[in-house]
Amino acid sequence: MQTKSELRVKLKAVRANIEGRADKQAKIISALEELTAHFNKLFVFVSMGSEPDTAAFIRKAFMSGKTVAVPYVADGVMTPMLYTGGELKPDRMGNILRTSLYDGQLDCAVVPMLGFNDGLYRIGYGGGYYDRFLKNGIYSIGVAFDECRCAFVPQPHDVPLDAIVTPCGVLRRGE
Repeated sequence: MQTKSELRVKLKAVRANIEGRADKQAKIISALEELTAHFNKLFVFVSMGSEPDTAAFIRKAFMSGKTVAVPYVADGVMTPMLYTGGELKPDRMGNILRTSLYDGQLDCAVVPMLGFNDGLYRIGYGGGYYDRFLKNGIYSIGVAFDECRCAFVPQPHDVPLDAIVTPCGVLRRGE
């Protein structure tokens, strides 16, 4: 079995070469909107590179009156920052500038991933930011392309997600 480091390299290439991306992206966002409809305070990653694009989802949630927080990473810590509208162009760490700290309770976290396994564990970029953030027990949803499903053994610090949205549907823990 490949290590997570080896899988990261492979999965970046797989994700960069997804065929039918626009159609698959639309299916992911539609399912994500349905899955998060009853949540009012969302934490949503801002897409970078070949990740499924969350910009339209973030804007639509914000315009519908939901509280939307986005991640801000500095000094090894990820902090929720309140999205107040405007551009969603992340810096190299995925941060959106001109946001303010959000210190309220959040209902749900939508997180990025390079890959995932059948136990709903994710492979991220290796910094551990999301695993540390998810340890608080917030309902967590990953978004990915089906082609990024792979086999790996989770590490003790890995936190399983509650659901994963792919173009083919929603996977839920325990189902």
